Amino acid sequence: MREKFRARGRAETLRELEVFLGPDESGPAYAEVAAKLGQTENTVAAAVKRLRQDFRILLHQEIADTLAPGEDVEEELRYLLRLAW
Repeated sequence: MREKFRARGRAETLRELEVFLGPDESGPAYAEVAAKLGQTENTVAAAVKRLRQDFRILLHQEIADTLAPGEDVEEELRYLLRLAW
């Protein structure tokens, strides 16, 4: 994901948005990030939504690559999240 952003010249954007990938709701307000990036709050909200979707797809792919055929990706993801939190 970082490589994708870097290739498009948006590494700074990713650095500002990564905080929204975790479960913690205490991150900065979209307005604060928008001001740093010179964007609107709506643009940041849309970028966060896309980032989360892309991250979820990549995470699912990574988990699937570690499982045997027929094993459930969602079940493994739930297991890993229980361990993490």
